This record gives sequence, structure tokens and C-alpha cells, in this order.
Amino acid sequence: MQKNTLDEGSDIFNRPWIDYRNGFGDPAGKYFWFGNEKIYQLMTTGNWKLRVEVQSNDTGAWYSAEYESFRLSNEADKYALNVSGYTGDAGDAYNVATLYEWMANGMNFTTFDRDNDEYPTGNCATTQGGGWYMKCGTSSLNSFRGT
Repeated sequence: MQKNTLDEGSDIFNRPWIDYRNGFGDPAGKYFWFGNEKIYQLMTTGNWKLRVEVQSNDTGAWYSAEYESFRLSNEADKYALNVSGYTGDAGDAYNVATLYEWMANGMNFTTFDRDNDEYPTGNCATTQGGGWYMKCGTSSLNSFRGT
């Protein structure tokens, strides 16, 4: 049984596939994941944008990244992420990376119990939380170990 870390936040994103599929946490709280299946169901019609807001641990400043087009595939296709049309001041971490292997756009969702990344000798989710990874990288919004 996994311990509840909603209050601590230290490893709240170290969750199995089913939790990311269905969602977890408190929508009014600090740690919340809506659920990949719910996101996919919402996206079955219409055009969708993605906006990500992050706060610097060093300065406390806020930054944003917005994508004009946002798509998530179904569970059978491992909730693959597709974004395009970046604007913002946070940097385009899904499409532009120091190394090609760190790209997240087009990647399948990975959790510690479903290794869908392309990292040949490990699983990115074991150190970076559930997310979209090619070979790990810098775009993990769900890091639970300060990585």
C-alpha cells in the first residue's frame, strides 16, 4: 500500500498508471492530477490549448508556456502528447531541449509501473514522476525528488 503524501508533496507524483489514468489529489489543493482519461475524453471534440505555469524555486518568479494546439491520445495509444504553437517565457520544454533525447512532444505517458519511454536502461518515471519522456530530460512537471 502506498502511503498518502498529499500533505507532504515529496512523492505525490510517484504514482502508478491507474492513478494517472483516473486522477488524484484535491482540486482545491496544491497537488492535483485531473486524470489522463478525463483529459482525453474532453479533447474528443474541438480544439484545445495547453497553458503551463511554473514558479522558480530560486527566485519565486512565475513563468508560462502556452501551446496553440494540444492533443492527448487515448489509453490504447498510451496517452501520447502532441503540442505545437508555443508562446511564453518559460521555454518550450516539450519541443526544444539541449539534447534531442530529452524531447517530450509526441512521447507516450510513462509511470513507474508502465515504462513507455525510450530510455533503454531505465524508466524515467522512477526518478521524475509520471510524464511524457523520450529519454528523460528537462520537461518533467511531476518531479518528486527535486530532479
